[in-house]
Amino acid sequence: MFRAIPIGNKVLSKKWDEQKLQIHYDKLKRMKSSIDKSCPASFNHLKRKLKKEQMIEERFTEIERENRLLLEKMSHIMIARSSRSSTQPKKSLNRELRRRQLVQITAENQALLKRLQEKQPSYNVHKWEDDRRDSERRLQFMCEFPYALGNSRNRKSNDGRWTPGNVLLRNSTSSGSKKPRKLSPLGESNLVFKKGLTISGKYFLIEMYKGKKNIKIVVFDTQTPESFSLSLPIKELIEICNGKEDYDYLAGMLQLEEGELVLVDDRGNNFQSNTVPVSQNESKDMGVAQSARNPSNRILSQDISHERAASHSEIESLNHETTESKATEENL
Repeated sequence: MFRAIPIGNKVLSKKWDEQKLQIHYDKLKRMKSSIDKSCPASFNHLKRKLKKEQMIEERFTEIERENRLLLEKMSHIMIARSSRSSTQPKKSLNRELRRRQLVQITAENQALLKRLQEKQPSYNVHKWEDDRRDSERRLQFMCEFPYALGNSRNRKSNDGRWTPGNVLLRNSTSSGSKKPRKLSPLGESNLVFKKGLTISGKYFLIEMYKGKKNIKIVVFDTQTPESFSLSLPIKELIEICNGKEDYDYLAGMLQLEEGELVLVDDRGNNFQSNTVPVSQNESKDMGVAQSARNPSNRILSQDISHERAASHSEIESLNHETTESKATEENL
């Protein structure tokens, strides 16, 4: 069994042991190695790859030689071309004829394009609408019961009699399977232009409705519910657009000045037009909201309001007559 050597003073014994350990460390540091551990000497022929350098030098020399030959060929070509260009070039016998034919074809194409652009339509939509109103008026006089537009199915009432709205269709159609085309009412304005454009730095949706006497322009702001509208007689539209109805040109003239929608031509002239901000519901129902800044437009707005009131009164009277006819049938 191992036992420590007995000592008289532990503090001195510890100090002496540390001193011996330090002497041992110093001897280890001063010790010289018997084996050479330094890196071996390097040779120059191993550091530089002379064969590779020689191949690169030969490659660069070959590239320079090829470039010099190419430059000599290009110089020779340029000198030879300049010497040949001094001679008179060959003349073409058909060059002048082909040039005249090209000018003639171009002039004919331009003339044809101008005729196509200035050609007025042979169909008159306003005349069609007037004829249709006359036809509807005659049908109302001819029919025993109120004329129903677009009712295609012959339905019977509970007592087996024909309903008033189907009497005309039963007599006019040869087969029950063929359905008449349903036409839109004539009182509404026709949408002739719809496009998104940038006006005064903001994006708007532009809609144009064509009536019998005027053009209604409605401008919707895509970011806010605010809308603007403008009314313009068709005669002024034709005068502004140089004798034709050019809706793209009219849309390009729209500008916003102090919160109002105006028409500005290329010369900077402002056309006096009635504008007023309206809500989206009002613009959809009426097609246009009008103000009374211009007297001519004020008269036009009054005519439009009278026409709308007349159309509403006709519809109410027609509904009243239909109710009376139904009550008479029930009594019978």
